[in-house]
Amino acid sequence: MEDMICRAKTNGTYDSVSVSGVTLEQQIQNDVKFGFLKPTNGLLKYFIHNFDGEISEKNTRRAVGMALFGWRIRVPIKFRRVKDWIDADITIRFSSEDEDDILDKNTLAYMFYPLGGINDGKCVVNTRFFWTNDGKGVDMHKIDPMHYPHASNSNPIGKTYDLDQVLRHEFGHGVFGLPHSHKDNVVMTGNESRMHEHLQDEDVIRAQAKAGINNSMSHRLLQMLGWYEKRSD
Repeated sequence: MEDMICRAKTNGTYDSVSVSGVTLEQQIQNDVKFGFLKPTNGLLKYFIHNFDGEISEKNTRRAVGMALFGWRIRVPIKFRRVKDWIDADITIRFSSEDEDDILDKNTLAYMFYPLGGINDGKCVVNTRFFWTNDGKGVDMHKIDPMHYPHASNSNPIGKTYDLDQVLRHEFGHGVFGLPHSHKDNVVMTGNESRMHEHLQDEDVIRAQAKAGINNSMSHRLLQMLGWYEKRSD
């Protein structure tokens, strides 16, 4: 079976497999086909290859960490950043369309399903788009200084993309092997404009079906969830 990819698209659609009109139980059964990036001794290590010029290294690390932590508090897997990609189970790279044949002008990011191929754990983010930690609009001077050379109240507000939100979705594909949900307002929805930023019950149940439940943190879960969502925003 060939490696399968997901592309998050700016027009609100995705081109990976989705399942519509099914029960949650049926969707969980279908999820089995898309693999699981199994941890070693409960640990998955990740490496950030490079950084985009518009979002700082600090904020990039924060986005990756918060995206993974959203899954971490629900499943018994720890994630640790490492200094060498050779040691990593998950790699995150910012690339342009000239550098990556899979990327195109509509592709925000993609990650391979964990089916045992050489691309397991590979996540690529498109540098075409303006990434932030909150997805809030900014002065077009920041996005397109060639056409808007000066910051001004008269400039339009341009769209940005929430890096931890998109990565949280991609890690759902690439770590837990979850195809798109047929529901809106969940992390794994197939529509970017209707994607919830944080894990919802369906996302959690599907991931736990493969990875198990994080019982060790159950007594602190609600407190941690509140802290996590505020930090992520």
